[in-house]
Amino acid sequence: AGAGAGAGAGAGDSPTGDSPAGGSIASPPPLAPPPFTHGTPTYSSVRADAGAKATYADDLESVAWTCAYLRAGTPCWARPEDRGRIDVVVSAKATATEADVATDPIDAAWIWALIAHARSLRFGERFDLGYCRGVVRDAFAEETGGASMRETPFDWEEAGAGFVGWR
Repeated sequence: AGAGAGAGAGAGDSPTGDSPAGGSIASPPPLAPPPFTHGTPTYSSVRADAGAKATYADDLESVAWTCAYLRAGTPCWARPEDRGRIDVVVSAKATATEADVATDPIDAAWIWALIAHARSLRFGERFDLGYCRGVVRDAFAEETGGASMRETPFDWEEAGAGFVGWR
């Protein structure tokens, strides 16, 4: 199963209107450049960039943009020469497609699936955590050849660094 294919997800886990299995999700209509943003423009949701009141969906979209940045090491949805211009970064996010959110196709699929899910929600509607977990789980399995996240040590665990508890 590919990233976002919903393997192991229960009925109704996929939001209406998206197509994680097909990998082709329509982009939202372009937005006019916002007068201001709520949050850090590189990581904020498109709704927050437009100055709209925040909701659960904005948190999910923001997490997806943050993951996109962390996986690629750069905001790959905006051209390198424009990444310091808030208006360009915000506009690029509003018109981004799946191909724009990551440099790796597996990453692009799962990150876009989360963004599409967030954007499919009505104001105040909570995102489907089971669906989101399935998207990430499926992408991890695809990236690792089927390994389970629960049985795969993190890189810092493999290096011998453990958790240091509070004292």
